[in-house]
Amino acid sequence: LCLKNDNGFTASNDWLFTKCLDLEKDTSYILSFSYMTTKESHKLKIFSGIDQTVSAMANLISDLGTITSENVYVASSDTFSVSAAGTYYIGFNLYSTFKISTVDEYISVDDISLKKAPPKVGVKENEYLKKNISLYPNPSENKFTLDLNFPKSQEFVKIEICNLLGNSVFSLAKSNVT
Repeated sequence: LCLKNDNGFTASNDWLFTKCLDLEKDTSYILSFSYMTTKESHKLKIFSGIDQTVSAMANLISDLGTITSENVYVASSDTFSVSAAGTYYIGFNLYSTFKISTVDEYISVDDISLKKAPPKVGVKENEYLKKNISLYPNPSENKFTLDLNFPKSQEFVKIEICNLLGNSVFSLAKSNVT
């Protein structure tokens, strides 16, 4: 797919739109593609929008700025999400502040793909524990203080401390903690 300005009299502001894409709310997507230019100083922005029109391209995904990889394809990848489920389009915008004077000057976009991003892994913070337990100093070597400030007595409390490898280095269980 090539973006170019054919008239040679105005600065570039040309668009290429994908086919319709059904996207889900609050889902991360990875947009990947390769691009190259035949002349340094062309610029490229990527948007998402709800129609194949310039005015509908409301969400900037990436601004690659000035492309300096003349006649060499460069891989690009950006992560984005949409705020509502629905049909969307991706718009590639070739722009410049100078006039493109020959038909040999263009940006080529190739190998466009869109995939769901893998889910993020990790542990959700427990707000109750965050408010009622403090450990300091952190990091520490061999000695630290653990403060438990529960608003009411607890039937059973088990404390286990693990090293960075996940191995238990200390364990304590207590009943009727006040």
